[in-house]
Amino acid sequence: YKTPGGDGIYPAMLQHGMGVLVPILVKIFRASYLLAYIPEAWRKVKVVFIPKAGKSSSIQARDNRPISLSSFLLKVMEKVIHQNIKQEYLSMSPLERSQHAYQKGKSTETALNDLVTMIEKSLEAKELALGCFLDIGGAFDNTSYDSIERAARKREIDPQTIKWIKVMLEKRIVYSELGGDSLAAVPSRGCPQGGV
Repeated sequence: YKTPGGDGIYPAMLQHGMGVLVPILVKIFRASYLLAYIPEAWRKVKVVFIPKAGKSSSIQARDNRPISLSSFLLKVMEKVIHQNIKQEYLSMSPLERSQHAYQKGKSTETALNDLVTMIEKSLEAKELALGCFLDIGGAFDNTSYDSIERAARKREIDPQTIKWIKVMLEKRIVYSELGGDSLAAVPSRGCPQGGV
C-alpha cells in the first residue's frame, strides 16, 4: 500500500469503493472547485525528509529532500485541474519546446540526450560548444504564490482555477514528526514536492 496523506485515506480504500464513491466524489470535487474550498483533512500534508544522495550527514535541512505526502483525494482533484489546464490553456499556449520538465515523454534523460546531440553536432562541424548550467536551489520551496498566480494569469487561465490553486497552496498545513514530536506550519511560499 502507498503511504496515505494527512487524511489517512489509502488509495486502495478508494479503489475498492469506486462504484459507490465516484458519484459522491464528483459532487465534492465540483463543490471544492466552485467554492474554492479544500477540506482541512485534504490540506494536511505530512512531510518526510529523505537524505540527499552524496550527503555525508542529514543534520542540516539542505541535506534532505522534503517529500510531501498529500491526500489522495487532493491529488485526484489536482490531476483534474492539471488536465483542464493542459487541454484548455496549454494547448493554445504550450510550454517551451526545449523545456523537459512537466511534459509528457520528456525527462532528465531526454534533456541530457538533447545536450549530448548538440555537443556532438558542434564537434562534428568543428564549432565551439558553449554551455551554461543553472541550478536554482530550493526552487520548489521558495516559489512565491504571487509568481505562480502571475504565471497563471499570463497564460490566461480562468480566475476560478487560479483561485482554487491559490487556496490549495496558501491554506495547506504541513507537518512532520520525529521521535514522537510533531511540528506543524502554514507555509508562506513554495510548492509541495511530490504534488501534481
